[in-house]
Amino acid sequence: FISFQFKGRKTTLRMTDLVKRISVSDFLCEALVANGVTHVFGGHGGAIVGLIDAIVTHPKLTWVYARCEVNAVQSAMANAKFHNRIGCCITTSGPGAGHLLSGLVDADQDRVPLICITGLKNASSIRHADFQDIDQGSIFRMAGLGLSESVNHVGQLLPLTLRALNIATTQNRCVHIAVPIDIQLEEIEIPTALNMVKGVQPACQVREYVSAAKIESLASSLIKESMAGTKVVIFCGWRAYPFGEEIEKIAAFLDVPIVTSFDAKGTVNEDHSRSFGVAGMYGFVGGGKSMSVLENCELIVSICLVDIRKVRCSQSFALTMLF
Repeated sequence: FISFQFKGRKTTLRMTDLVKRISVSDFLCEALVANGVTHVFGGHGGAIVGLIDAIVTHPKLTWVYARCEVNAVQSAMANAKFHNRIGCCITTSGPGAGHLLSGLVDADQDRVPLICITGLKNASSIRHADFQDIDQGSIFRMAGLGLSESVNHVGQLLPLTLRALNIATTQNRCVHIAVPIDIQLEEIEIPTALNMVKGVQPACQVREYVSAAKIESLASSLIKESMAGTKVVIFCGWRAYPFGEEIEKIAAFLDVPIVTSFDAKGTVNEDHSRSFGVAGMYGFVGGGKSMSVLENCELIVSICLVDIRKVRCSQSFALTMLF
């Protein structure tokens, strides 16, 4: 108990009013929901069953079973792209986690906000018993994910989870945490007033900062460059998909080419006279017409393209919108 004195009136506050005890798996579910997750994709396994049970019983989460972990991560990435929010996939330890690697790297390269949670054996048996023990935390970290950590004690879970969700939602990165099955079944104390949303959802960023009107207003600031003969290219990322018609109008008005990233294919009508195709897999100069305009341009107008540094043009200069 903690006692406070207010003008002669004594008030007693119970410590239980400040914290609450819930299972680790229930906490992970609450943290996912608070950050916008609605569907969790994954496969079954003994090292993740505690979290799956919590997901299935949570009223705001839908469990989507995938027969292969590769399908789970690709589905989670597609869900994040289509709905403009963070995606989530989970799987067990060992080979189950290993199957995720290519999909997680793909998501991170595309800058899709995604969190992956994998299971581990009991914490006390890690590194001295061979069964399904591959140290996926280190493997995913070496692959270049935004964050990949293993929880070795229940006290690490809260800060690591919130840090992972913060990186995913504010930096549009793929993150991973591995949680041993015995820790999934433990209880954790969390503050009752805990703010589980530390970052800003990408969906909120797009809706707040990008609109058709703002994209159209960009044209007026480029008229001088266009009239001066500057070689301009409009480069679109996948988050520009809702604004394809406005982008086509700008390109036609300025008489400049449009190039899209690989994951933004279809943003503009590919039969449009100003469409010059798709750049390389991860933003590098591709082939054909897109290579020609990118190698010879002087100014890139980047619309919803997360990492313009991967694009090369003659003067290496870019005017970036949104990110």
